[in-house]
Formats: sequence, C-alpha cells, structure tokens
Amino acid sequence: MTERNEDRVRQRAYAIWEEQGRPDGEDLCHWSDAEAELRGETAKANEQARKQIEETEAATRATGAPIPPPRWRAPIDCSGWSYRVMEAIVEIKASC
Repeated sequence: MTERNEDRVRQRAYAIWEEQGRPDGEDLCHWSDAEAELRGETAKANEQARKQIEETEAATRATGAPIPPPRWRAPIDCSGWSYRVMEAIVEIKASC
C-alpha cells in the first residue's frame, strides 16, 4: 500500500471510529472496513474506465489486450475476535 493510500485508509478508519462512538478494541475492524470502502471506490473507477475502453474499441473496431477483472477482498468480520488475536494480526502485518 502506498503512503498516500495508507493516509486515505487511516482518515476513513478514524471517521468510522468516530461514527461508531469511539469504541475501544475495534481498530482492526475499522481499518478493514475503510480499506474495503476505498477498494470499492477504486473498483467503480476501474469499471468506468473499462466501459470507456470497450466503447472506444467498439467505435473504432479495434481490440486491445484483454482487461483483467479488478482484484478485491471482502471486509473482515472481527466482531467475535479477542484482543490478543487482533494484536497478533497487527504484529504480523507490521512484520510484512
């Protein structure tokens, strides 16, 4: 993740945390939700670009390389996770 994207995720995760009443121990869930939202925005932009390319190709009868589908992951449901599990995940992510 680039620094710019990480900043966007951090800002959105903070906003989600505030919207939910600033609960303790939900940081990983908020981060995951923020990433999923931003990936959704990226997927929409990719889909619009894909449609534009397809329209151009149809109008010019030119075809290019196939366009791969966007990659995404579903948000993590961590409602039943213990604090230790979440700490371990954060440590693993930090070491990558």
